[in-house]
Amino acid sequence: MKTLQNNITRAQQTAMINAYLLNSIDGENYGVTLSTDKDKVNFVVSTFTSEFLHHNNRNGNRQQLFADYLSGLPSCINIEFRNYAILELAEAWGSDVSTEKKRDFICSNWFNYISCKFFQLHAKMNK
Repeated sequence: MKTLQNNITRAQQTAMINAYLLNSIDGENYGVTLSTDKDKVNFVVSTFTSEFLHHNNRNGNRQQLFADYLSGLPSCINIEFRNYAILELAEAWGSDVSTEKKRDFICSNWFNYISCKFFQLHAKMNK
């Protein structure tokens, strides 16, 4: 089993990221009660589809479109956006943040990374 920084395994990293994502989902502003993890991820996808997708971009890369949606800080999912907090999360999740180049890469790729991890979680929840 591959170990990341801070002796974190990939399985542990995945569990931490999934917990972060699930804890970030909030239906309160929409008057929605979300009782299961599956309800949570499906709510975000549904909200993303209704709020962001339109005729001009519906056929684009869904993961990239969702990353763009996340960067607009939607109220249905509260993803961190401050660089120092992103780096703290990345380090806690086992990423190497030892150089400026690595820190810049993590911050510039953040929403794409979270989008990818979100759709992996969505697929897992909807098997």
